[in-house]
Amino acid sequence: MKKVLIISWYFKPCSLTPSQRITYWVENFHKHGFYPVVVTRTWSGEIRDYIDTKKAVGKGVVRERHGNYEVIYVPFKPGLADWAFLKFSSGIFAPLFHLAKIVDVLTIGFTFLFSSYRNLLKETIKLAGKTSFQKVIISGEPFYLFKIGYILRKKFNLNWIADYRDDWTTNELQTSRPGRIFRKLLMKVERSYEKKWVTSAELVTSVSKLYTEKISNLLGVPGGTIPNGFDEKLLDLPKSPLKEVFTITYSGTLYPNQNIGIIINAIRCLKNEGTKVRVVFLGSGYEPSQEARIKELLGDLYPDYGVVTDRYPRDRALEFLKQSHVLLSIAYGELGGIPSSKLYEYIGLLKPILLCPSDKDVMESIVLSAGLGFVANDVNECVEQIKELMRRYNNKQIEHSIDENLGRVLPFGRACQLRLLASFLE
Repeated sequence: MKKVLIISWYFKPCSLTPSQRITYWVENFHKHGFYPVVVTRTWSGEIRDYIDTKKAVGKGVVRERHGNYEVIYVPFKPGLADWAFLKFSSGIFAPLFHLAKIVDVLTIGFTFLFSSYRNLLKETIKLAGKTSFQKVIISGEPFYLFKIGYILRKKFNLNWIADYRDDWTTNELQTSRPGRIFRKLLMKVERSYEKKWVTSAELVTSVSKLYTEKISNLLGVPGGTIPNGFDEKLLDLPKSPLKEVFTITYSGTLYPNQNIGIIINAIRCLKNEGTKVRVVFLGSGYEPSQEARIKELLGDLYPDYGVVTDRYPRDRALEFLKQSHVLLSIAYGELGGIPSSKLYEYIGLLKPILLCPSDKDVMESIVLSAGLGFVANDVNECVEQIKELMRRYNNKQIEHSIDENLGRVLPFGRACQLRLLASFLE
């Protein structure tokens, strides 16, 4: 077995979506001849909201040895920016948080002393000094973890791979969010870090061809694409009875540039025709501003025809999705090349996927290739697609068509994606 060091902020028992990708890799790497050792932060309990991710957890380093891998959990102590977020992120003291964030960004270029990542760096240096690794994989974000790869390269001459789940300073999804001027100023500083740190990597990987090309072109480092994929265990989950009311569910975080007006107005049209359909934004209450936006747009439809929930524990969320008739995916405004990780989970659950509106790009290609997609770009198309889906359920056509398309679903599984990563390591 060849030893590979993996540094990731997210790993089980963390229930957030980013941990699922790395956890799968680590648990299955032995099938390709690799023995991974993971260094990650300590997590505890269910994460109900963003604030929970910033709270101190753990008192000492914990090392767990499993049959085919090892995990080193490092205690998490919030650095300057995370501490300021807990204390001052809202209300009249919000400027203090922004000041702390600026100081954090400016100082992290030369020291991790004031950051939340100092314990992770300390433990990684100690480990690399006494263990021989063939390769290092560092997963971002947080993208500041890439500095650890830069240090390992200089100190131990270790080859490393920068695994981007999303792109960093080339990410239009982030720069399009509120606070654009503030973000752009920080991005200028961060771009200098990205160029300095990641050019020491031998390879960059990301989840879509567009992301990979943007990053590779910026840095002049070879790139490889490893889509997110879904855990094949989802295919083995027992079926659940469908909800009594025809339910369309969107799962996860919602961004400001995602147009939810089309689906909500389609539900309103169906209500006016006397058809009861409910849309659920599952876990979107994790972001308070988006919860407020959803409730405002729903108006009189709330809560009988539409609702937004807090974040659910993973098992409960999966059960809700299995009980839904249709799973909703929404493009990111005019931005293309952004494959939502939840889209792959939808595929693994073998549910019809309503893409509304479409990105006319990678998301549409994925849902249609999997044989599960129904695409709508305006209210009328959305109403017609929902009616078609209801008709297919009434005629018992949905289950038959999904069984027929199982072969089209399997290439989107994580087993295929891990084979790609293993080939890059070789």
